[in-house]
Amino acid sequence: MNMLETTINYTIGITTFDLRFDQMKQLINSIRAHNNSPIIITINGNIDGPCNEEYRKNSLEYFSNISKVYPIYFTELRGLAKMINSIFIHSNTEDLLILNDDIIITDAAFFEDVNNAFKGLQNMCLLQNKWYGSFSHFLAKKSCIRELGYYDERFLGFGEEDGDITFRYIKKYNQSIPQYGARGLNHTQSEVRQNVKPGIGKYSWFNRNFAFSEKYKLGEGHISGMFGEPAIELLENMSQYPYETFFAENKSKLV
Repeated sequence: MNMLETTINYTIGITTFDLRFDQMKQLINSIRAHNNSPIIITINGNIDGPCNEEYRKNSLEYFSNISKVYPIYFTELRGLAKMINSIFIHSNTEDLLILNDDIIITDAAFFEDVNNAFKGLQNMCLLQNKWYGSFSHFLAKKSCIRELGYYDERFLGFGEEDGDITFRYIKKYNQSIPQYGARGLNHTQSEVRQNVKPGIGKYSWFNRNFAFSEKYKLGEGHISGMFGEPAIELLENMSQYPYETFFAENKSKLV
């Protein structure tokens, strides 16, 4: 196995759930073919409880045979915002690569491009495959996520949390989130989803309703972001994890 030599110390984060076990394994295997960075994987529960016991046993057996993979199991269904925040909180590196589980790395060149993107990374960037850049594959600094107050965990389902973090990013840094091309990035866009009430397409009704009935008002302001038209915030954003800043600033004093 030919691992890419790198001076960039980063963590890879993956979000998944039990029905995508085979896809998750494909992704991790494709990562480990070229890269040995630590992987934190958040595994969602289900609407009626935790992931099934067969999945838990099989996934733990699979993880135990791969170096530096750290799973976090949720005992009930939580939103994607919560899952991503958990990756950032549990990582001990400043730089992170976040991936959906329905991605396969097809070429070692992907990690060359990731390394180059990290070298110039200031806050966050979307990785762009042949067609588009998205939050299905992005880089971010842990300090940036802390400054933004983390993903808003009031988005209890899936969808719109990326539009929300984009709006807040533009508001804070006065610029759009940059994109960086990445070769060997195949997003299969799985149709296997968790059983929550749908809104538009694959996204949760709850998240969409919360975004545009409670948190934002469309048609006013000057920031459009991913919303397609200008919007203003109706609800205040507060840090989801205020003591993480205290930890970052004081952890060196433990020794």
